[in-house]
Amino acid sequence: MPAKLEFLDRDICLENMVLARDVLARHGVVPFLHYGTLLGAMRERDFIPHDDDVDMGLFGRDKEAFLRAFPDLEAAGFTVGYIRDDGYAKTSSVADESRNYRMYKLKRKGQEIDFFFAFERRYALIRRWDIDGRVTVPARFLDSLAEEDFLGQRFSVPRDPTGFLRNLYGKTWNVPIRNTTSRIGWLTRLRKVTSVGKLAFYARRYLGERLRKRKLLGESRGRGREE
Repeated sequence: MPAKLEFLDRDICLENMVLARDVLARHGVVPFLHYGTLLGAMRERDFIPHDDDVDMGLFGRDKEAFLRAFPDLEAAGFTVGYIRDDGYAKTSSVADESRNYRMYKLKRKGQEIDFFFAFERRYALIRRWDIDGRVTVPARFLDSLAEEDFLGQRFSVPRDPTGFLRNLYGKTWNVPIRNTTSRIGWLTRLRKVTSVGKLAFYARRYLGERLRKRKLLGESRGRGREE
């Protein structure tokens, strides 16, 4: 029997995803499964049992169309939880365009969807996608989208979802690790640790995550040899 979901209302979350997908489609916007929701779709073929919200991605080129869709999203029952910019400042005002907002948290029936914007970046001759202002992935992993079945519904996903996930979560992406986080780019880490007292905190957390992943990966390999 599948593990009981601890935080998500599975039915409402799926209902919200379908509603958001269909409303945005009417405005020419195609959201794709992202972060933990994509991880669950590719690994468990379900929501991750210990997840607490839905993650969907959008391309930066669709941002204006996404904002134009807000009245229809509100008519469908969505409200704004908060909006976050590159500096991780938060607001609840959709109309305030003074910052470069990268993540929009919407709520409906007590469940949340985080919409993250991906922007194309060029570094000399190299193209990458900037994911949520925290990390970049090679362009080939997000240059186009495919479709996957998720709980009886069709949703867009990165063309190479496993490669995309490996870039975000490392080689242990397919090993369930409770409360693991996606990778964060070094520029973002540097910005974080410049705050007083943060360096030791992030160093401990980084080393703890590495040790935990190594242990679980070793256990997974051990089970594979036994089978």
